[in-house]
Amino acid sequence: MRIKKYGHSCVLVEENDTKALFDPGVFSKEQLLSALDDIDDLDYLVITHNHTDHFDIEAVAAIAKRWPEVRLAANEQTRRQLEDLNLGEADEACQPFEAPHEALPHGDAPKNTGWHFGEFSHPGDSLSFNETRSILALPYVAPWGSTTQAVELARQLKPKIVVPIHDWHLSPEARKWYGGLLARSLSETGIEFIDLPLGQAVTIDA
Repeated sequence: MRIKKYGHSCVLVEENDTKALFDPGVFSKEQLLSALDDIDDLDYLVITHNHTDHFDIEAVAAIAKRWPEVRLAANEQTRRQLEDLNLGEADEACQPFEAPHEALPHGDAPKNTGWHFGEFSHPGDSLSFNETRSILALPYVAPWGSTTQAVELARQLKPKIVVPIHDWHLSPEARKWYGGLLARSLSETGIEFIDLPLGQAVTIDA
């Protein structure tokens, strides 16, 4: 499996020559749009929920224009906002799982849906799910959660590998520091932490 992170929670995952792009939001838009020409094909667009840091309409429109046959995996609340793009529906390659959005400091939380793609799992803005495949994208910095919660959940679910998401809030130095903390904390229960440098594809044996 190859994973490339474009920022925050936006990752491109390739498995068995099939590609899925997760959560193209406003914090990853610049990096992603500048790299669209480097993506030769895209099979699935996966959106966990409709918060702008996971779902930017300009980025989604650019993706739909470049790959009009791309298939959308999204819950109904998010899909309703994309009806004008007439995107097809993802097949069984993208499997939803229950992952409710965490409570927010202000306002109501939207419907959030986690998605499995092959051996990769992306929970969006949730630390309240109870299943994962062998590679878990773990949101570890958020106004609605904590790094301690994230680590404890990963220890309970025991994926083989954890990769970091939802970290736009951190400076490069802070990401590096947190990466060391996550690696040490997760290794105690036999979980490998693999960092995702921005814009660089990482090959992972799941």
